[in-house]
Amino acid sequence: DPYLPYQYLNHDGEITGNAGNDWFFDKMSNLGFEHTGFHKGFDPVLQIRYHSVLDLKDKTADDIIKNMDGLRKRNTKKVKKNGVKVRFLSEEELPIFRSFMEDTSESKAFADRDDKFYYNRLKYYKDRVLVPLAYINFDEYIKELNEERD
Repeated sequence: DPYLPYQYLNHDGEITGNAGNDWFFDKMSNLGFEHTGFHKGFDPVLQIRYHSVLDLKDKTADDIIKNMDGLRKRNTKKVKKNGVKVRFLSEEELPIFRSFMEDTSESKAFADRDDKFYYNRLKYYKDRVLVPLAYINFDEYIKELNEERD
């Protein structure tokens, strides 16, 4: 699948504009390809149809937060206040991610892909694959809390 935008949607999923790539979709149709529609949810075979992309061009961190809905704003402030950090896992650390995926697929009742799927992504896409991990370094966090208190 090419990652060409087709339409722009707002936070509620309402179409806000056309991305100007109709020519490509028309060309693919003329070549005999069929668009499978805009399905929702997880499918172990089909590519995702929606990407959530936030345009950061010419925006400050404050601008971005001001334009968030209330829930995202609260969560962002809570994450910052509670010392949550993000780092990217190496291939050797992929079992950490896999453990989270297994737990999530069980608790949310969806079918996860096998290890091979994830390792192949890393193998073939190399540095274009990022596996983020949110964490709290409790030693640093406790130190910061103590400094704030004093």
